[in-house]
Amino acid sequence: MSPTLLDFCLMLERRRDIRCYQSTPYTLIQPSRAFRYTPAVCAYGNDLGLIFFETARFMSDGCEDELVRHEDWFGEMGYLFCPCQPYMNISYCELLQWRYLYSYSFSFKAQGSSLALDLLKHYNDCTVQKLLDLGADFSDIAYQLFYGEASADLHFPVTRTTALTLPSVRS
Repeated sequence: MSPTLLDFCLMLERRRDIRCYQSTPYTLIQPSRAFRYTPAVCAYGNDLGLIFFETARFMSDGCEDELVRHEDWFGEMGYLFCPCQPYMNISYCELLQWRYLYSYSFSFKAQGSSLALDLLKHYNDCTVQKLLDLGADFSDIAYQLFYGEASADLHFPVTRTTALTLPSVRS
C-alpha cells in the first residue's frame, strides 16, 4: 500500500461516520461497457452505505471524462463514488501528529471510561504534563486527541506542554 493510501486510511479511521473500510478491495467489472475498475478504498458508512474512494486517479488534468464516466456508473448502481485528494486541508506537520497519536492510542481500551477525558471535563483545559501528573495514561490522551474527544493545536508537535481542551471549549 502506498504511503498516500495509508494516510488516507488513517484519516478514515478518525471518522465516526465510517464503520469499516478496505483498501484496494476488489476489481469491479462490467463486460457490456468494457468497464474494469479497482477502487483505492471501499468503505461502509453508518448512514451512507457503500462508498468508493479514489485517492490517486482522476486528479490530473485530462481525466475529467473518465471521472464523469465513473461517477455515472457508480450512481447507476446506487453507490457513492468520491475522488479526493487526501491532504487537501491538512498540513504535513498535522499528518505526522495524526500518525503519532494513532500509534500511541492502540493500548487504550476504548470500552472503559477515560481518566484523561474526565480530568479535562473537570479542569476545562490542561497540558499533557498536568494530565500525566494527575494519573492519566498517555495512550488515553492520544486516543482522545485522535478521535476528537479532546482538541489541541496539531500544527506543532505534541509535547508535555501541549494544551488540551474539550472541542466545545476550544475557540
